[in-house]
Amino acid sequence: MVKSPPKLLDSEAKVKELIDYEGQIWNLILLRELFNVEDQLAIQEVPFNCLNKPDKLVWRGTQNGKFSVRSAYHMLKEQESGLQPESSSRKGLEAETMSHALWECPASRDVWGASHKVFQKSSSTGPDFLQGTFVHPDSVVRNAEQAVHDSEQANQLEHQQNVPNTQSQVRWTKPETGWIKVNVDAALNKKEGVMGFGLAMRDQEGIFLAAKCIRKRGLWDPVVAEALAFYHGTVFGREKGVQHIIIKGDAKQITDAIHEKGLNTSKVGDLIDDVKLNLNKFSRWQVKHVHREGNRVAHGLARLALQQVNDTE
Repeated sequence: MVKSPPKLLDSEAKVKELIDYEGQIWNLILLRELFNVEDQLAIQEVPFNCLNKPDKLVWRGTQNGKFSVRSAYHMLKEQESGLQPESSSRKGLEAETMSHALWECPASRDVWGASHKVFQKSSSTGPDFLQGTFVHPDSVVRNAEQAVHDSEQANQLEHQQNVPNTQSQVRWTKPETGWIKVNVDAALNKKEGVMGFGLAMRDQEGIFLAAKCIRKRGLWDPVVAEALAFYHGTVFGREKGVQHIIIKGDAKQITDAIHEKGLNTSKVGDLIDDVKLNLNKFSRWQVKHVHREGNRVAHGLARLALQQVNDTE
C-alpha cells in the first residue's frame, strides 16, 4: 500500500499518469515528486504492459498466475509475519519477547500465581531464560521445509555428479535456412536500480546481422525482466524487417508461458500478451529455451548494457 499522499495529480488521476509509455518505464521524475523513497521502489517493481492494453486481474501468489488455496495461505502468512508484534504491557516501546509474554507480563504472572507450585511463582529478572527453548510454529515449518530442500539439493547434486555434464557442451546453433535467430537476455543491477537487456541477431550462416544493448532505469524482479527481454526481442526483429524469426532465451518459465494457451494471470501476464501480439506480426515465428551456455553473447550484451551511463536502446 502506498503511504505517500499524491500532491501534484488531481483526485481523478489514474496509474497511467505515472507511466512513460514511450520509454516503457515508470515516470521516475514524477515518482520522486509524488512519493517517498519506499513507495518509489515499490511502484518501480510493479510491471505493466508495454502496449497500453486494458487492465486485468492477476494472481501474484503463484508463478503461473493460477489461484490455489495453498498459495493464498502462504501469502497471508507472509503478510502476517511482516507485522511488528506489540508487547502485551509495553505497547509502542519494543517487540514482544517469549519470556515476557509467558513469564514477566503482569497478566501472565497472575496466571502463574494461581498455581500451587513454588517454581512458577518465582521471579526472573535475568536474561531471557526461555530463549531457545520454544520457537514459533511457523519457524518449525520453515526449518522443516528447509531441511527437505537441503536434502533434495544434496540428492540432486549427488545425481549430477554421477551423470555426464551435457549442459557444459551446449553451444549456439545456426537456425534453419530462411530463418533469423535472435538471442535475448536480461541482467539486473539492484544497487543502481537499473536493468540491462542484450539482443543478438544472426542468420542461417551464423553471421552477426545486428546486436543491441538496452539500459532501463527501474528494477523489476528477474522473471519480469526476462519477459521484457523477449518483448524487446520481438521489437528488434520488427525493426530489422525480419519475416521468419526464432527467439531464444535462457528463462524457461518465460518460454513456457509464451507457448501456453489461454489467459495468463501471472505477474508477467501482460508482458507475455505483448510478446504474443508482436510475434503474430511475423510471417512465421518460434520461441525456444536455451541453456545459459548457448546464450553467452546475449548475456554479455545485457551485462554491457548495465555499464552504460544513460538509459539507451
